[in-house]
Amino acid sequence: MKNKLFCIGLSLVAFLATHLCLNAEPVVVANKKLSAETINTDTLKAVFMGKKVGWDSTSTRVVVVLLKEGPTHEAFVQAVAGQSGSQFSSYWRRLFMTGGGSAPKIFETEAELVKFVAATDGAIGYTDAANAGADVLVIPVAK
Repeated sequence: MKNKLFCIGLSLVAFLATHLCLNAEPVVVANKKLSAETINTDTLKAVFMGKKVGWDSTSTRVVVVLLKEGPTHEAFVQAVAGQSGSQFSSYWRRLFMTGGGSAPKIFETEAELVKFVAATDGAIGYTDAANAGADVLVIPVAK
């Protein structure tokens, strides 16, 4: 009986973890000095694929900030680049190794990413909507 209850509990934990992972709601966050009202999908893709290196509204260089892994990372790169997290990492590795771009800053946690974006001019990244906070600018993505 104890074994059966343990298995049921373990199954419930696994279900909840999976459900939470699938419901990651990534939002684009930027340093507040950027002051953009929206960003369109083409520009967003160009930024995160390393093709856009400067902001039009300022003379600031784009600083791409990524999460190393996790549900928010997977959901974001799938939505923006149409790639899995590993494909996206391989793309950036190849781009950096061939001299085609500067390596993005990579963070283990969303809290570290948000803190860096808040403190760095030109920085843009993504986090789960619940973790954005008041220190960064949340930029809506226009289709």
